[in-house]
Amino acid sequence: MQASSSKASLSDFAELFAEQLTSGGSVTFEVNGTSMLPLIKKGDSVVIVKPRSMLKKYDIPFYQRSDGSYVLHRIVGFKDGKYICRGDHQSADEYGVEPESVIGVATHIVRGGKRIPLDSFRQKLYAVLRVFFTGLKQ
Repeated sequence: MQASSSKASLSDFAELFAEQLTSGGSVTFEVNGTSMLPLIKKGDSVVIVKPRSMLKKYDIPFYQRSDGSYVLHRIVGFKDGKYICRGDHQSADEYGVEPESVIGVATHIVRGGKRIPLDSFRQKLYAVLRVFFTGLKQ
């Protein structure tokens, strides 16, 4: 007898995520995509929590776009009370990310069983340099 496996999409768990985060918990899930390379690699997981206040530049929110897709990109600026976000591996900014569309904010990356805090000096320096140098390419 063979075991079956299937992959679920994030939308299958959206309600459960919201409940967990609203109750003060965290959610960890494996990331799919390359937009946050080299920080977040294939096979990495991220830990997200509910934001307690307005997010800051360089934070990495997990949000839902108006088309229903889920995104994990870095905040690179603000305009008219909305976030401007960009993947670390991308050069195009995404304008108009509503604070209400943010489900959570990344606090750690989990790689090979090791938790990498995103609020460490090293990660903050990486964020500042990444945003600065990617912005020069535009």
